Parts: sequence; C-alpha cells; structure tokens
Amino acid sequence: MSIKDQSIKSLLLGRFRPGGIGRHISWLLLQSGAEASTMTLAALLAARWFGPASWGQLGILLAGVQLISMVGDGFFPTIIKYVSEARALGRANAPAVGWRLMWVSVAALSAASAALCIVSYAVFSHQVEGRWIILAMGLAIARAWRPCLEGIYRGLQLFRAPALAGATSAVLTAGSIIVAAALGYRVTAYLLIMLSGSALNCILLGVAYQRSFKKQPKAVGHQQTEPADLSTEPATEADQQAPEPRTSEFLRYSFPLAMRGIWTFLFLKINIWMLGAMASDTDAGQFRLTDQFLTLPTLVLSAVLAAVAPRIVQAQLAGKAHLELFISRVYGLMFALTLPLAFFFWFNQPVIGRLFPAYGEASQMLAYFAPAMLIIGVGYAASIVPVQGGKPGLALGITIVSGIANVICAYVGYKIWGVKGLAIATACVHFLTYFIGTIVIHWAFGLRFRIRFS
Repeated sequence: MSIKDQSIKSLLLGRFRPGGIGRHISWLLLQSGAEASTMTLAALLAARWFGPASWGQLGILLAGVQLISMVGDGFFPTIIKYVSEARALGRANAPAVGWRLMWVSVAALSAASAALCIVSYAVFSHQVEGRWIILAMGLAIARAWRPCLEGIYRGLQLFRAPALAGATSAVLTAGSIIVAAALGYRVTAYLLIMLSGSALNCILLGVAYQRSFKKQPKAVGHQQTEPADLSTEPATEADQQAPEPRTSEFLRYSFPLAMRGIWTFLFLKINIWMLGAMASDTDAGQFRLTDQFLTLPTLVLSAVLAAVAPRIVQAQLAGKAHLELFISRVYGLMFALTLPLAFFFWFNQPVIGRLFPAYGEASQMLAYFAPAMLIIGVGYAASIVPVQGGKPGLALGITIVSGIANVICAYVGYKIWGVKGLAIATACVHFLTYFIGTIVIHWAFGLRFRIRFS
C-alpha cells in the first residue's frame, strides 16, 4: 500500500497485514491502553487514599522522574531516525546500530539522573524524605532504559514485543500499587513498586532483543522486519554500504532534542515544582490530580505517533507531496481522538465530584484545559515533523519559547489568583503553543496545512 492509499480508516484500524501501519498502531494502542487504564487507576486510587498533601509530595518527586524522561526524549527519536534510515536503505545491521546508540543514550541519561538526585536532595530534603529522593532518581535511571530499547524496535517497525512487555509490566505494577495502598503503605512502597515495574519492563525487552536479534542478525534486515508500505525508491548498493552514524553525529543530533526535553519540562511539568515551592502540599495535590488526567491524552497520542514517526522519515524520502498528504491524514486521526477528551474535560464535574469529593478545585482546573485538548493532537503530530525531518533546532526553538512563556504566565497567574490562576495561564499557553507551533512548522517545511478524514 502506498502512502496515498492510507486513509484515516486504515491508519486507525488498518488492514492487518505485514507492514500495515494500522497493525502497528493497534499494538501500540494495546500497550498504551493497558498502561493508561491500569496505571491511571492505580494513581487515582492512591491519590484518594493518600490525600492531597501526601499526593502533592509524591508529585514533586515524580516531576523529577519525568524531567529525566523528557531529556530522554532527545535520544529516543534519534534512535528511531537512524534505525529507520538504516532499515530503509536495506542495511542488515540496523539493529546493531540501534543497540550501540542505546548504550550511549543510557550512559548520558544515567549521569543526568545522578546529577538531578544531588540537586533534588539539596533543594527538597527539608520537604520530603531523603530516601524518597534516592528512590525517585533510581526510578528515573530505570525508566531511561525503556525508551532507548523501544527505539530500536520502533525504528525497525516491530511493535509486538515492546507492546506485550509494556502491558505486562503495567498490569503487575498497577496491581501491586493498589494492594500496597489499600494495606496502608504510602510513598516508599509506591516508589519501590514503580522502580520494580520499570526494571521488569527493561528485562523483558532485553530478553526479547537477545532472542530476536542476536541469534540471527543478518535475517533481521531482510526477513524478520516487516516490509515498509510506503512507495519509495529502492536502496542503491552505495546506500547499503554507507557507513554507520558516528557517536559524535548521533550526539550532535540528539543534543538539541535533549535540551528540548528540559524546556518541555518547563512547559508541561514545572508547575508541580512551582506549587511545591510557593503553595501548600494540598494545593500541589489538587493540581497534581489535574495533571494526572492531562497525561491521558499524552499516552494515547504518543501510541499513535510512535507508529507514525518512522513513516515520516520514509514519507520525506518519498517526496514533499507524500509527506504533506500523510501528515494531513494523521492530523485528521489525531483530531478525531482528542475531540471526545475535550468533551470530557469540559463536563468532568459529575465524574470527578463523585469519585474525588476532596478534589473540587482539581475538577474546575481540568475544565480550563478543554480548549487545548481540541488541538493538542494536531500540535503533537506537527512536533514530530522537525524531530524526524532533520530540523531538531526548530523543535528546540519552539519548545524554548513555550517553556519560558509557561513559567512566566504560570507564576503571574498564581500571584493573581492562586492555583486556579496558574491553571488558567498554563491552559492558555498550551493552546497558543500547539496552534502557533503547528503554523511555524508548516511554514519551515513549506507544507500546506490540511486536515483530511479520508
């Protein structure tokens, strides 16, 4: 199937054949659905049993974990890019390329986690226990392995193994958290269980790698990977014999994306730390619950974009018209996915009020983000284009502007109207970032903006 034949129906449901993008998305939606449903359920039950104060303290710790994960986003898409290119050029050593780049990424992220642990201990040791900070940074290191391993699979367009590993570890982790919280265990047990779940996921991915790739490395490039379904020119002999990307080249491409992760943290998660420093634990806990619901669209949209990202490289190789058509249909799919979420955010009060009677402010703040939910899918999809399309500096620039705007507006909003003012300011920044960022990306690549549903 050429890219021109990939309608929204085939993108979402797909023809379940080798190489079909619908099949890839289905595996990723299985993984995302299992992780989103089980982990969100565990987090929401823990929030109810912990109370706003303890939940706010835990939010401060997990914000640091998310910071490392966002920095890791600078390496994850680069692994996908280079492995996808090696696969598209017919190189048999595509998995080996990804494996070498993974070790470079994990080493850098582990060093960043250790540095953040020292800083966090110096800043927050008076507010949270030191052992919690150490456990949280251990969790950050464990989580650094997962996206790097998954990047190899996704670059090769193999999705079953990471989907099964992610779903299995998520179900076991969430079940353990629910049992521990019900028995009265609190933050220490929560962090230990999360750390064990991340380690289990990495072990499962590593075992699958050993069994699938190490035994028959030559077969991977030609037989075990599923054929691409985009109409591109066949690789030449010169392409197949092209040298592997150097570590220095990989780091040069990854560095602006890693810096983008830091600014993404300022855009998405810095509010938890700001409230931890300026507000009470209760206010931080109220916003933490709102933030928990904001992760739902991120999980769903990330699952779809993980299947789309390798195809952007191939669509770009196929030509500008192919890229433009492909991304317009992805926009239609993403808008269809986020529209129900926007509706739920706007009319959330009956659900949140009944399940979480102590979180009335969280329900109000969640409604402020409904307009941003209408365009978040399109904005997410557009942000993948410069990352996979060879312009990481553009992605970094957009994120720097949005991160600075969020910090300033959130601070001013909090000073004017407390935690609700912070939420309103953040929601406005999110809406403008997704809207203006999409326009800038299309202008930089010379693409017409269209949303297609067929």
